[in-house]
Amino acid sequence: MQSNLWKIVALMVAGSAGIAPAQNVTRTGTFVAGARTMVMAHNAYPDHGKYADRLDRALASGTPFVVEEDLAWVNGKSLICHGPKNSTPDDPTLESYFFPKVTPVMEKALSDGNKANWPLITLYLDIKNDPPEHLQAINQMLDKYSKWLTMAEKGRDISRQAPLHYGPMLVLVEDKTNDIKQKYFYDDLPVGGKIRVFGSAIKPVENPKYLPKQEFVDSLVKVPIDEVNTQRADNYHRWWGIDWAYVEKGGEEHHGDWGGNQEDRLRNIVEYGHHLGYLMSAYCLDGFTAAENQGWEDEYNFGSLEAAKVRWQAAREAHLDFISTDQYETLASALRVPVDHSNAKVTAETLSTESLISKPGPSFRVAQAELSEQPTVIIFGDQRFTDPANVKVTNPKVRNWQVREIAKRHPDAVLMNGDVPYSGDVVNDYDVFRSETAVWRDEHLHIYPALGNHEFHGDPQQALEHWWNAFPEYRGRRWYSVELGKSIYTIALDSDTSLMPGSDQQRWLADQLKHLPATTRYVFISLHHPPVADFQTRFNVSHNPRPNEIALGDYLESVAPKMKARIIVSAGHIHNYERFEQKGVVYFVSGGGAASPVPVERGPEDLYQGKDFPNYHFVEFRLVDGELQGKMYRVADAEASTPEYEVKDTFTIPPVAKK
Repeated sequence: MQSNLWKIVALMVAGSAGIAPAQNVTRTGTFVAGARTMVMAHNAYPDHGKYADRLDRALASGTPFVVEEDLAWVNGKSLICHGPKNSTPDDPTLESYFFPKVTPVMEKALSDGNKANWPLITLYLDIKNDPPEHLQAINQMLDKYSKWLTMAEKGRDISRQAPLHYGPMLVLVEDKTNDIKQKYFYDDLPVGGKIRVFGSAIKPVENPKYLPKQEFVDSLVKVPIDEVNTQRADNYHRWWGIDWAYVEKGGEEHHGDWGGNQEDRLRNIVEYGHHLGYLMSAYCLDGFTAAENQGWEDEYNFGSLEAAKVRWQAAREAHLDFISTDQYETLASALRVPVDHSNAKVTAETLSTESLISKPGPSFRVAQAELSEQPTVIIFGDQRFTDPANVKVTNPKVRNWQVREIAKRHPDAVLMNGDVPYSGDVVNDYDVFRSETAVWRDEHLHIYPALGNHEFHGDPQQALEHWWNAFPEYRGRRWYSVELGKSIYTIALDSDTSLMPGSDQQRWLADQLKHLPATTRYVFISLHHPPVADFQTRFNVSHNPRPNEIALGDYLESVAPKMKARIIVSAGHIHNYERFEQKGVVYFVSGGGAASPVPVERGPEDLYQGKDFPNYHFVEFRLVDGELQGKMYRVADAEASTPEYEVKDTFTIPPVAKK
C-alpha cells in the first residue's frame, strides 16, 4: 500500500485514457487527458490470503481500469505484499497470481484487435524496495509479456515524448527522490529501444521539516498549485502523484464539509496537472462505516459512502482520469451513470452546438478579382478592446497603433485570434472595438474573428449574443470558413468548445479539409488556444497547450501528408510570439495585439528565438509567385509617443510539393 502522501495519481501522457503530452513532441492516441474517468483498484492482491478475491472483483468491475500491485524484494524474489517487513512465505508473485488471472483478457484483446480502449489494464507497480536485482527481475519478467505491453521508443532527448504503441496493458511505477528506477527502465535502454515501464514525476521527500503528522497534512492545502510540482512530463515520466490533502484540508481521515472552495481547488489541480502533461487520478477515496469495513484502512476513509460519492462525482466532473478506491464495484457502478448536467453551470464548452450553422463547403467567398495582385493576410490576436482608461489589462495606445498600421497595409484578410473584447459580457467593450476600428471599415477590410475565452466572460449565451451583434455576418456560427480567392482558404475555429474526435466542430473541420477547392494551396486555421507552444514552467503555466487543442494538432498532423495544401495554424492566448513547424504543419502563437504582455521560456523547437520584450506585434503573409512570404512586425518601443515598427522575424512557407 502506498503512503497517503503524493497520491492523486496522474497517469500516462498520451496513454491509457490518454494524456496531454508535454508540448513540442510527437502526439498520438485516441484518448487525451480528461476524456474518461476510471477505477484504480487499490491493493488488489490477497494480503496473506485475507483478500483473495480482490483482483477478481476488479476484473469483474469491467475494463478499462487501473490496478495497484505492491512489490517487495525478499530473499531473491519479487513478492506481492505491503513491504519486506510484512512478507510471509505464502505471498504470491506477479507470475503466480496476477498474470494468470489477466491472461484471458489480454489474449482476447489481442485476438479481437480492437484498440479503441487500449490499454484495457493499467498495471501500477508500487515497488517498496528497489535494489538493482529487483528492477532487473521485473525487466526479465516483462520480457515474457512484451506482446501485451504499451511501449514507446526512446529518443536522444528525454524531453521529447515518442508516440505510444498501444498494447492491451500499460505498466507504471512511481519515482522517488534518489531512487534508481529511471536508470533500469529508461536510461539503460539504447536510443531506439522500447520503453515498457513509465515513471512518475519525482516524489519529493515527505515532510522535510519534520512537522507533526497532522500539522504537515493540514499545511498541504495552502501550497500554491504551481508550487506543488514544476516538472513537466517527458518520454519516461508520464504520471504524477499528489496527496488528496492538497485538495481538502486534513485529507480523507480529517476532512471537513465538501464545498465550492474544495471543488475549485480540485479542478485547478487537475487542470494544472494536465497542462504539465500528466493524466490525473485521486488516491485513495473510500467511504465506509465500521460495520461495512472489509479490511480497508481508516486513513483513506471519509466515514460514509455518501461522503465518498460526492467526492467521486466532483472528481469526475473535474475530469480526473483515475480514482483509486477499495470499493471497486461501487465506484465502477457510479461511473457508468451518465453525468447529469441539468443543474451544472453553463459554460462556453457546454453550450449546445446542435443549432449552429455548420454546413459543408465555404461559409463565405471572396472572388480572386477582389484581392490584391499579391494577396495578403494578417494575423492579429489578443487586443482586449475595452475602456481606454483601463491600462492594466491592455495597452490602449499600442492597440490604436496596431489598428492604424494594419489599415495602412490594406490586407485582403485580417484573422483575429480571439480575445477581441476584454469582457464579452460588457457591451461597451464592443462599442470601443467599433469605434477604434472604424478606419478598417473605411478601408473595407475583411475581418475574420475567432472566439476566445474573453468573448465568453459572464453568461456565455449572452456573451455569444454580444459577439454576434458585433459581427452580425457570423450570427448562428461559432466556426466558419472563407474561400479567399483561388489559392487561400481560411477556417476560424472556436477552441472554447470541443475539437475532440467526433465532436460537431471536428467533423465539420474534417469535411472542410476533405473538400477543399482544387486550387487551394494554403489553409489558414485561426483559433484562440494554441495546439503547439513553448512549454512554460514559470510564467503563465495555465496557458500551456490543453488536451482539446493538442487533439486538433494530432488530427492536422495526421491529414497534412495527404493534402495538396499547406496548413498554417494561427493562435493567440499567450501574449507573445512563437513559431513552430511539426510534420508539415506550421504553427504560430500571435497574441501581441495589445493585451498585457507575458514573457515566455523558449524551447529549441521554437523557430523564433528573439529575446525582445514586450512583443506587441502582428504577422503579415504575402503570396508571391505561389509562395507565402511572412514577416512579424513588432512595436519597437511601446513607451514612445509615436509608433515605429521593426521586422523581427522573416520566413517563407513553401507550398506542398506536387505528388
